[in-house]
Amino acid sequence: MKKKLLILIPSYNVEKFLHSLLTSIPFKKLEKFDVEVLIINDASDDKTQSIAEKYKSGNKNFLKITILSNKENQGYGDVQKIGYKYALKNNFDLVVLLPGDGQYNPKKIPFLVEPIIKKKVDVVLGSRMLNKKNALKGGMPFLRFIGNLVLNKIQNLFLSANISEYHTGYRVYSINTLKRIPFYLNSHSFHFDTQIIIQILFAKMKIKELPIETIYGEQKSYLKVIPYVFNVLKNTLLASVQSLGILYEKKFDLRYHQDNKVIYQSKLHFHSSHKAILENIKSGEKVLNLGLNFKDFENELKKKKCEIINFDINSYLKNVEIGEYGFIDPEKNLFPFKNEDFDKVIIISEIQRLKNPEALIFILSNWFSNLPKLKIYVTTTNIGFFLIRFMLLFGFFNHSARGILDMSITRNFTFSSLKKIFEQNGFQILRMKGIPAPYPLAIKNKLISKILLRINQLMILISKSFFSYEILVELKPKKSVEQLINEARKK
Repeated sequence: MKKKLLILIPSYNVEKFLHSLLTSIPFKKLEKFDVEVLIINDASDDKTQSIAEKYKSGNKNFLKITILSNKENQGYGDVQKIGYKYALKNNFDLVVLLPGDGQYNPKKIPFLVEPIIKKKVDVVLGSRMLNKKNALKGGMPFLRFIGNLVLNKIQNLFLSANISEYHTGYRVYSINTLKRIPFYLNSHSFHFDTQIIIQILFAKMKIKELPIETIYGEQKSYLKVIPYVFNVLKNTLLASVQSLGILYEKKFDLRYHQDNKVIYQSKLHFHSSHKAILENIKSGEKVLNLGLNFKDFENELKKKKCEIINFDINSYLKNVEIGEYGFIDPEKNLFPFKNEDFDKVIIISEIQRLKNPEALIFILSNWFSNLPKLKIYVTTTNIGFFLIRFMLLFGFFNHSARGILDMSITRNFTFSSLKKIFEQNGFQILRMKGIPAPYPLAIKNKLISKILLRINQLMILISKSFFSYEILVELKPKKSVEQLINEARKK
């Protein structure tokens, strides 16, 4: 059975180029496909529509040609959305994006689709910048050539990619690619092209670039250079720092696999809360984990020959009876591990997700009051982090997929509020440590992330409440009132 190939031709005022473009498509070389041409006329005010209709009526290739006409101009991005939705609805296998302005040679289509047919990649980009000399020979204006180079380098740096041209309009997408990314959330304008590549990179899909010739002639560009450059940089920076959980755009939230499970990245290869806790756990110790279960962290504990017991404290708290004025009867909430003696208790990234963290802390103080040598390590994000403060100063506040403003967080803490909540509920604070932002997760360039991490560590020495991204608190339980009474009686 032939694979279905859609050739999508966005068209706006392209009367000078459309007929030549359509007649140049090498249909004979595409006979192994079930080909359809989709021309989307975006409310052109020239003869684009009549040329498209004339080509369709005189079609000698017995091809299916569909013409869609927008009543009002929707923009380059929205035209692509219409085309990709059409491809999904009609069960195509791959889509070729071929702008109608004649800047790209249609004869390259068989060359560009081949890597996807062979199932080697998900997306193919026709790049004019793989051979830079040819780009200039083909008539690319020098300033645009330089701008293309600089923008590509900046985007590669922040997105940890190696793409020669992000700004090509000649592309091939497999249908599975379009199914997996939220392209419908992207811009209605030219920035759509930047955003969809970022989504593809974040979804860890394979991109291949193939060289194409550069064609510059009478084409009229509707792209406004300065706003375009600004938006490219804005989208690139926004997407790259989203991993820090400071800013959030739903269109760049590609954190789910197909099984809908959140991807947690390891923090053990740089200075982080995970690494700091791990360094405080000795070989052979017995560890009770009451927080999120990070596999890489648990594997490191197993290498140390530690015994790990994971306990879902969140589910346990749902059954805790809370009386009037928030009173919790410790006799009704007994320690579930009666004969266990733990060396360490860890609560990683969990306390901020609880609706009633006071209940947890009070219960823990009763559970562990008879284990005076026990050390407990708790981590949480710091809502006082300087970037959050600056965002609020300028009127920005939005929840994100992870980090300080993670959507699953129900309570936020600063150093002082975290200290207070533990001291009021039967714990002695041994130390509170500031943890820098996880730059290596957001910026894959090792040198830059290392420099930023080091700067952040130095700034924490100046003010940990202002520059700490996370808080790590080490504490131990105080003696309970019952223990103090018993000791007083003995004396």
